[in-house]
Amino acid sequence: MNNRIFIVSNLSMGGVESFSYYLAKSLGSKGHNTFSINLGNVNPADERYLDSISISSLNEKSKIISRSTFSDMFSDISPNDLLIIPMYARPFLEELHQLVKKYKVSPIVFGYLHGMGTYYYDNFKEFEPLISKFISVSQLGCLELKTIFPKRIEDISFLACPSAINLNESDDKLVFSEDKLNITFIGRTEDSIKGVFRLPQIINELQKKNINVKFRIVGNGPDHQELVERIDKLNLRTIEVEYILDAKTPELVKKSLLKSDILLLLSNYEGAPLVIYEALSCGVIPLSYDVGNVASTIQHGKSGMVYSIGEISKVATDILQLNSNKNELLEMSKNALNRITELGYNYDSYIKHLNNLYIESKKINPKKAIELVDRNTKLKHSNLNRWIKDIIPPGIIHKYYISHYLQNIKKAPQLKIEGVNENQLLDSMKIELKELKEKYSELNEFHDSVYTKMPYLWLKLGSLLRKLNL
Repeated sequence: MNNRIFIVSNLSMGGVESFSYYLAKSLGSKGHNTFSINLGNVNPADERYLDSISISSLNEKSKIISRSTFSDMFSDISPNDLLIIPMYARPFLEELHQLVKKYKVSPIVFGYLHGMGTYYYDNFKEFEPLISKFISVSQLGCLELKTIFPKRIEDISFLACPSAINLNESDDKLVFSEDKLNITFIGRTEDSIKGVFRLPQIINELQKKNINVKFRIVGNGPDHQELVERIDKLNLRTIEVEYILDAKTPELVKKSLLKSDILLLLSNYEGAPLVIYEALSCGVIPLSYDVGNVASTIQHGKSGMVYSIGEISKVATDILQLNSNKNELLEMSKNALNRITELGYNYDSYIKHLNNLYIESKKINPKKAIELVDRNTKLKHSNLNRWIKDIIPPGIIHKYYISHYLQNIKKAPQLKIEGVNENQLLDSMKIELKELKEKYSELNEFHDSVYTKMPYLWLKLGSLLRKLNL
């Protein structure tokens, strides 16, 4: 990768942003000519915006440029330059499409699937001709991409994001700090995604057992105040809760992890939560719902625990078990460190994989790519129902973000498409949206009954049969 590398992100905290930040710094440290393109979706007044020290540190290794600066530089773009983009960044993809059309040249493009949202697959489908390599941070996402794009299987790879946190010899990793079990939640305090209102339920279960525990809730978000109020109503006696709102970088997150025994991840959905890798890297035992890449990362019962989404009592029971058995906790902590070493999720290894993908990449034919993207755009707006069925084919149920995705389509400005009456198109889309919402409501219910409830019932039945020696 001797040419320029452009990495699209926001100068803010978050899993995708943290990955982009450290990838840019790591590539810059190795002498690559790296540029960080700030999408500008988060302004400096926002609580999520990175501090000036972090931005200065990034700028030393990777030149920070705006979207408009990237557009100005595009007249000099090389077919050997590399553009790395998270595929949720639709406005940037649309701008890239127009730049390639204008200058008749395209860089090599790596498109990243960071989550399981339907809008990711929509963007992949529409802009697929401009994408050189599809990279999923989860194995499940990789399989879904291969199902949707059977003719591009050789271009689809699973590549787990590395952890920016490592346990050094000089680090003072505390176990049972302050003579009590320390449990940490790290993430945006937003219940619809992160399930933060399950925290008071778990805390309440533990309070009934009168154990001495400290909870650290690291992060901020739209549901922070309500979360505080729900916890306050519990009138805690033996359980202490600390809120840390300013841990915007992995270095600050690490300070909390060094004082932690257990990490809780209670999300309703994730792609590949970096916080799990960060916890393992600090010898912290992750107790997580089975979302995204979690089940293939955590060895259940050895380096952490994995639960069905929504389980509360089982989580509390396992916390009580670890609290009463320090030897088991120490053994699992050691296993957590061994697990992240075994997985090899570090930036040196990651950059080697990226370099290999770059070497394999075929240069984009800009004229052909633009023709195909234009065709995809017309197909999407002329037959939305067929389009949705293509990005959510039989056997794949993207239950997450479907309603959000459909709402975005409804709000999207109408494009002027030759030969199509815009009023008729809007009326047609409204009808199709209604049908699709009804269809996916049924599919979600089917998914929950077959894939969520049934395995649990079969496990219960299996347990009963074993007890009866049948």
